[in-house]
Amino acid sequence: MVDLVQKAVEEAREYLYPNSKSNSTSSDLNSTNRESNDISLCTWNALGPSYTLSSLLKWLRTLLSPQNTSRDLIESFKRGGVLLDDGWQDTESFGGREGGSTWNDQLRGLKSFGVREGWFDLEEEFEGDRSEEGWELRECVKRVKGMGIEKIGVWITITG
Repeated sequence: MVDLVQKAVEEAREYLYPNSKSNSTSSDLNSTNRESNDISLCTWNALGPSYTLSSLLKWLRTLLSPQNTSRDLIESFKRGGVLLDDGWQDTESFGGREGGSTWNDQLRGLKSFGVREGWFDLEEEFEGDRSEEGWELRECVKRVKGMGIEKIGVWITITG
């Protein structure tokens, strides 16, 4: 873990201060082919904690449209990837924190390893095998990759 953190720090220094002599000389960290300039997209920041698959796909179509976004930025989005952050998970609220009743004040925990009810809202368009566990996320990844996005990350938390 320490090596990973050290590499992350060295990469950040190289990116921010490319001409500094104190940067690592590791070929991995100084590669001119690195992806540090690509922009990754995060559902949490853009769509909030309760997005659906249809809202994700609509958002991506808007961002990847040449009418809305420059070709260079579109390519950067495609290389940078998408993080499906939280909102897709099947969690259950089981109390509140002191001071409020908003979604952020609720204590939540993982209810199952499937998606939350209503997240996969394109069922009429899906003709695959629904008996396999995780079919909803596999179908989501297939659709997002079909838009040309190379990497898809999935946020998973056990305690909500």
